[in-house]
Amino acid sequence: MIPSTLAQFDFSQPEGMSIPASALAEGVPNRYYGSAMVASIEHDPADLTFEEFASLNDVCFPHEPVSEASFANRSSPHMWTVRVNGLLVGYSSMSRSSKAPHIKRIGIHPDFRSRGFAKRLMKRMLSLAAEESVCEVRLLVEQDNDAAIGLYRSFNFEVTGESVQFSSVVRSSGSEAHRAVPIDEYDWPRDRLHLPESLQMLAKRHNPPHSLVLLFLEEETPIGYALFCPDYPGCSPFVLLRDSVAVEQVVGLLNDYALPGKRNVKITTADSKAIATFTQVGTHVNYRLFEMTKRLTSSDE
Repeated sequence: MIPSTLAQFDFSQPEGMSIPASALAEGVPNRYYGSAMVASIEHDPADLTFEEFASLNDVCFPHEPVSEASFANRSSPHMWTVRVNGLLVGYSSMSRSSKAPHIKRIGIHPDFRSRGFAKRLMKRMLSLAAEESVCEVRLLVEQDNDAAIGLYRSFNFEVTGESVQFSSVVRSSGSEAHRAVPIDEYDWPRDRLHLPESLQMLAKRHNPPHSLVLLFLEEETPIGYALFCPDYPGCSPFVLLRDSVAVEQVVGLLNDYALPGKRNVKITTADSKAIATFTQVGTHVNYRLFEMTKRLTSSDE
């Protein structure tokens, strides 16, 4: 149960606000506060350091550590941080998109969960999206994460799709007929309407060297595409355009773009052809995900 003082706390004040320790003391270790606590939320904080962010991220997402290179590129998505008495206890991030931004993460330190911070972060993200005249917001969530799904449903997110994250090791494809090419280096056909609309939209997220939209080619004909983040490393989305594609060979095309020591790639896909092909060859499944979508209304501003 959220203490009433916390529930009434106005996070819109950038300097924060003092909260009596008794209002937050239940379940919070004494080391976090003295006679009172000061909590605040900041958008795109300039003073955030890699060390404190990585420390929090390791607690919230122990299987998905963040690197210094990806932290340096954090200006790409919007970011919000939660601090209590100056201590970083939570954060969220949302992609910058004019049509359908993607909520990338909401992470709260275990000692500060169930106290309304995730809801406050969600409200901030949705409010900004509404201000930018966005029509809808999307996110991915593990299918067995009941707490997160409950939070998203409370904001009227609905399940609109499913995807799977696989783990695959990048090995050279060894094929001269196949190659992967960054989308800005591909010789586009004059009639772009023959290209999937989803790929045309994805092209806007091409931001080398941090994120690469790659086309997989066979004899110069596209057979698939993916958004590849070498530092993560991972692909999302990952789409095959044909049924008869050797998926290990396609993954091998990432060899020219993978970083040394980062060849165990996480591939997240909702594409039925890719899921069927990965499953057929026995690729390891990390987890299954729901895609959830919310249509924004005037009440979200």
